[in-house]
Amino acid sequence: MQLQFTNKQIFFSVSQCFGNLSPRLRTHIQDLILINSEDEFVQTVTITPKQLAEVYRSVSGIAEGEARKINGEMKDALLPQLMGLAQIGDEEALEAIGLIQAIDAQNDTVMEAKVESGKQQILSME
Repeated sequence: MQLQFTNKQIFFSVSQCFGNLSPRLRTHIQDLILINSEDEFVQTVTITPKQLAEVYRSVSGIAEGEARKINGEMKDALLPQLMGLAQIGDEEALEAIGLIQAIDAQNDTVMEAKVESGKQQILSME
């Protein structure tokens, strides 16, 4: 499937996982960036749902303080594109949405566990 992101969003999203991406995706991204590497230039990236989930998982695992602004921007750019593709029956987009929802649910579970852990630590002080 094809999705659009600014170079800045691409740079940030692969900063934690570029070496782990498939050689084909790494080469594709490099080819795009070699043509135009300006931060705000919009690129059309060809990516599979599994590749997108890998990058999304990496980005969603970055500390909130580091990623607060750009994570929101990227999700705001990603979701309407996926929803638009899903509305016309694109199976890859539907798969990607499911994978992203699963990652978000897992992240929510981790956050809730951390909140509960902090609460229990405070309440158990004597």
